[in-house]
Amino acid sequence: MSVPGVVITRLVPGLILEGWLFERLEDIHFNELSFGFTNLEDWIGIRALKTTHEADESGLLKGYNISFVKPPDILIDLDECAIEIGLNVKTSGDVHSQTIKKVGIVTVRTKEDVDLDWFHGHAVAPIMKFVSLGLGVPVRLTYMNGRNPNLVTTLERIPKTSEGNA
Repeated sequence: MSVPGVVITRLVPGLILEGWLFERLEDIHFNELSFGFTNLEDWIGIRALKTTHEADESGLLKGYNISFVKPPDILIDLDECAIEIGLNVKTSGDVHSQTIKKVGIVTVRTKEDVDLDWFHGHAVAPIMKFVSLGLGVPVRLTYMNGRNPNLVTTLERIPKTSEGNA
């Protein structure tokens, strides 16, 4: 739509907060933030999914087993926060078909409530840059989940649109 003399701007949010209504941006504080991003599982470098198969006498596949042994989390204690890096699995499907995906999770816990800017500047961005440099490939945030004792909310990243304006 175009109106002569009127500037029209389309705003697309890059982040939506679900689960709680915040009156002001300054009201958004957490003492724990979990997040995941692409290629985190590769950077962790732990092979936690084990596969075995069974064949009958003729060599035909008789059965296939997949097991997951959760490795110990990587724990880092710093003055301002504690960082926990873990590996888990996410399953989906039904009794006939299952999808199993490794999921890396970074959880940052602070001693007091801090705002989103603190988490982004002190945890999310530096960790993602470190992993990206280590792997030699860019990484993209896939989800965030913030917590504090008074509320739980999910910070859902909005995927970029084809127009690239998100």
